[in-house]
Amino acid sequence: RWFAAHGATVDLVILDLMLPGLDGRGVCRRIRGGVGGNPLVPVLMVTALDDRRDRLEGFALGADDYVVKPFDPDELVARVGAILRRAEHRAAEV
Repeated sequence: RWFAAHGATVDLVILDLMLPGLDGRGVCRRIRGGVGGNPLVPVLMVTALDDRRDRLEGFALGADDYVVKPFDPDELVARVGAILRRAEHRAAEV
C-alpha cells in the first residue's frame, strides 16, 4: 500500500496520460521515483494514445498495464483484478 495525501492508502493508480497541467507521464514519474514516490504501487495507464511508441513509453515509465480508450469495462475490471493479485503476491514476499 502507498500512503497518499491525508493518510489515505492507495492500492492502485488508474492514470490517464492526457491530464491538464502535469500530464500522466509526469504523474507516473513522481509515483515511481519522486520524493514520496513508491515504486511498488501498481499503475494502470488508461489513454486514447494508441501508438506503439506511446505504449512502450508507458511501460518504460513504470506502468504495470496500459489500456487504450475506448475499452470494454469488463476487461478493465479484469485487468485491475490481475494487477491487484500480483501486487498482493509481491507484498507477501516482502
